[in-house]
Parts: sequence; C-alpha cells; structure tokens
Amino acid sequence: MAFNDIELANIEKCMEFFLEKRRPAEHLRDELDLQYRIEDDSVVIFEVRQL
Repeated sequence: MAFNDIELANIEKCMEFFLEKRRPAEHLRDELDLQYRIEDDSVVIFEVRQL
C-alpha cells in the first residue's frame, strides 16, 4: 500500500533532516552524495558516486 499525502509530507521532512546530517561536505558532493527515493511503501536511501 502506497503512502498517503500526510505520510509523504512527514517522510520528506524526516529525510531532509536525515540527509542534512549525513551528506558529505559540499565540495565532495560532485563525487559522492546521498539521496533517497520513495517506491510504493518503501523509502530507499542510496549513495551516488561519479565515475
């Protein structure tokens, strides 16, 4: 079951806080960063690395 609008807003707020505390310094984000996506009833947190 997918998240409703209230749950999505809460998740997005929580994820902004989570990423703010854990993302690498701005000068490193071109090489390494953290992102998230919402898929159905899951929140997926993943690393983005440049080749």
